[in-house]
Amino acid sequence: MTSTTYADTGLTASITPSANTSKVLVLVTNLLLIDRGSAGQHIMKARIVRDSTGIFEHNQIGGGDGDSFMVATVTFNYLDSPSTTSSTTYKMQYARAMATGTAFAQYNNSNASIVLLEIGA
Repeated sequence: MTSTTYADTGLTASITPSANTSKVLVLVTNLLLIDRGSAGQHIMKARIVRDSTGIFEHNQIGGGDGDSFMVATVTFNYLDSPSTTSSTTYKMQYARAMATGTAFAQYNNSNASIVLLEIGA
């Protein structure tokens, strides 16, 4: 990723809740490499998207002005209330928080996961 606009990472999963009142626990783990570029800091943004709607956003992953590159394992846990019994797709998106540098999700073909758990069916 080289843009401040969110991009899909290919990390996606679907679930069909059995009741409208069910909640979905979204568990995400991913390895990132962030090149600080000329901005001087390693900062990325992340969001979880349900279908086409952003439901969780983290605006500052990383930070600091140390080495040229930073490798970080990020995890997100988010409890969603989709209010549906239709198939629902969740995905991860990342973007640069600053205009320079490059970032890699699922760096070096590392294992990444998105796990969906229905709660309260």
